Amino acid sequence: NVDGGIYLSANRGFNLAGDFIGIVIDGASVTSTGTGDIELDGTSGDAANNQHAVVLKNNALLETTGTGRNLLFGVSRGTGGSNNDGLQILSGSDVRSNTGVIVLEFLEGSGANSEAIVLADDAGTSISTTSGAITLKGDILSLGENNSSITAGNGNSVLLQPKTSGTEINLGASSNSQFGLSDAQLDRITAAGIVIGGSSTGTITITDAITRSAATDLIFVAGAGNDLVFS
Repeated sequence: NVDGGIYLSANRGFNLAGDFIGIVIDGASVTSTGTGDIELDGTSGDAANNQHAVVLKNNALLETTGTGRNLLFGVSRGTGGSNNDGLQILSGSDVRSNTGVIVLEFLEGSGANSEAIVLADDAGTSISTTSGAITLKGDILSLGENNSSITAGNGNSVLLQPKTSGTEINLGASSNSQFGLSDAQLDRITAAGIVIGGSSTGTITITDAITRSAATDLIFVAGAGNDLVFS
């Protein structure tokens, strides 16, 4: 598409019962070459197990090559079992933007190993901008430690932030049950700055060394009355 926006919505506001994924892009490309945004807004079914809001897999591509933004939102309504993720970016899939921002904002469902945003540790799996900021907002983030990447180009920052007020953050160890990120996961982020937390975030605890191979502004933001703890 050129200049006009692309908007894909599934089950948003309807909350239909059933066993289904909101939106799946499987090996396909969705591209805006002008000023238009790409926006995906998905809500899953409410069954148990593998109720995802949005899934990108098998080298799927969402790309804005002009000034448009990539905006992805969704909710998993999975009610039990396991793996009720909000967003999954898998198997070499990419979310790319030129000068527009990328915003990913999701809620996971209930059940074991259910995460808001999953960036699988697969070769070529990435989130990147040439010149724009990137925001990942969700209560549990699963980011790869070896192969996937997040890159905010041209002096821009990456914001990692819980969606639910009061959510606590642990930095130093990855987790599939709370907002926890390891040093290896943070090493896969390339940006001028990494901002973790926000004005409504709970206590931030740093449990292991966070190191950077290149100069990076690390900014930790806890909400009023909450602490930054080194343990």
